[in-house]
Amino acid sequence: REVDLAALEMSDQAAVIDLSEYPTIAVSRLPASRWIALRVDGPSMNKISPPDSLIFVDLNDKRLVTNACYVICDETGAATYKRYRPNDEPPFQPASYEEIAPPRLEGAITVIGRVKRSMIDM
Repeated sequence: REVDLAALEMSDQAAVIDLSEYPTIAVSRLPASRWIALRVDGPSMNKISPPDSLIFVDLNDKRLVTNACYVICDETGAATYKRYRPNDEPPFQPASYEEIAPPRLEGAITVIGRVKRSMIDM
């Protein structure tokens, strides 16, 4: 399922019964896991994933690794895609060619999953 990813809210979704309503994305060499694909909206991660690229998020990989990228959300449900920099404040930072401020996150942060691949059609 494709979802625009800027600062959005993560929420539950009803189970998908008929997959014909959703686009299929051919991907090879991703290890067995639970994956979602999200479409990037905005320039805050354009050094890694330009706007309109797809990111593949491993929902089973939540272990924080310096300089790895994650989809996270805060207590309000606001979600974002950022790079983990544990020595920065906040530790989730943009990776952009533009001057982009770090996200304003409220309360506890939940790691949705680690971004393992970024893909863009040329």
